[in-house]
Amino acid sequence: MFKKLFAKQETSIFYHDILNDHLIHHEKGEFRFNSIPWDINIFFFPLFSLILTICFSLTHDVIPIHLCPFPQQAKQVSNHVQNSYADRKLFVSSFKDKTIKLWKITERDKRPEGYNLKDEEGKLKDLSTVTSLQVPVLKPMDLMVEVTPRRIFANGHTYHVNSISVNSDCETYMSADDLRINLWHLAITDRSFNIVDIKPANMEDLTEVITASEFHPHHCNLFVYSSSKGSLRLCDMRASALCDKHSKLYEEPEDPSNRSFFSEIISSVSDVKFSHSGRYMLTRDYLTVKVWDLNMETKPVETYQVHDYLRSKLCSLYENDCIFDKFECAWNGSDSVIMTGAYNNFFRMFDRNTKRDVTLEASRESSKPRAILKPRRVCVGGKRRKDDISVDSLDFTKKILHTAWHPTENIIAIAATNNLYIFQDKVNSEMH
Repeated sequence: MFKKLFAKQETSIFYHDILNDHLIHHEKGEFRFNSIPWDINIFFFPLFSLILTICFSLTHDVIPIHLCPFPQQAKQVSNHVQNSYADRKLFVSSFKDKTIKLWKITERDKRPEGYNLKDEEGKLKDLSTVTSLQVPVLKPMDLMVEVTPRRIFANGHTYHVNSISVNSDCETYMSADDLRINLWHLAITDRSFNIVDIKPANMEDLTEVITASEFHPHHCNLFVYSSSKGSLRLCDMRASALCDKHSKLYEEPEDPSNRSFFSEIISSVSDVKFSHSGRYMLTRDYLTVKVWDLNMETKPVETYQVHDYLRSKLCSLYENDCIFDKFECAWNGSDSVIMTGAYNNFFRMFDRNTKRDVTLEASRESSKPRAILKPRRVCVGGKRRKDDISVDSLDFTKKILHTAWHPTENIIAIAATNNLYIFQDKVNSEMH
């Protein structure tokens, strides 16, 4: 299965060069958040062999970072920030609530030496001691990554931003909060266009909120957003300036026999991702991950049970607020395998062609170089095998909410609490 490249816990932004297999650690002051434990959210760079990660406090507030895949701005990333309920003062100097920032990432592996007017420490020399002129030379140095803010997009949202998606036109991107979706131009920072607004005149009439949104990978006029009621709305920006009226509504009819107090909570869509081909959409709710065909609105074409064994424990999960956890999902490069996280540091993979699935664990045991991940199994009552885990012994404080799959390589990144794991299958090109 997947082999471990490294497992690293940090308190600052860091990078990992997959192809050259070395870690690049960035320790600029504005990104270091002291020694507080951090949650991690990771995204693969589609154009580079780099992974950018950022750590955030364990209030489960997320700071995703996305690549802007532009030919001329290929190393610029945008990030959005949600409110931190603990130690907010730590972020005042570098982040603001509901603020979007565009960053530029540069690398240096050479430095100039032999300045005429400066010594090795960068201090100015006494001019009376300079007796000759010399040409500075470039000498090799350890690879250093520098991150600098380029633009700040502020005052666009009243509520906390839950998702950002860069458009395929390489000029615009959208950001979504609970009630609105805004369209931004990367060159304009002081204003945005509101393209979706579901805020009612009376907030007491509010029945659902926006949970995620994403642009179509090929058609710059199309985007989809999900709601807390489990529905997906595909919108076409060519139809009108305000896309309150959707082009297509994807919604699965509820089975009356399965109706319960928790039905609406567990049906809320926490993440939506277009396939690389643009033909399908992948959604994640609390118990399942579903594949939707853009041409079929009535029901998903595929449904995979992530941890159906938790259905009998929804009451206790509601009491400890775990039922509100928002899990992400991801496609592999060929759209044939999907991945999502679960509890106990487990993550699940489903092969769409063979219909096989596997449960793997991100743990310290798998953090050794060239370690092979062994499939895990959760059992409910009755007899269990030696390596099986009882559903009653699952640790719900250990959860994998954030996952990412390299767009071309068979490499995955798993954020397990305050650890980042990267696994690679060096033997097979697909999951087996």
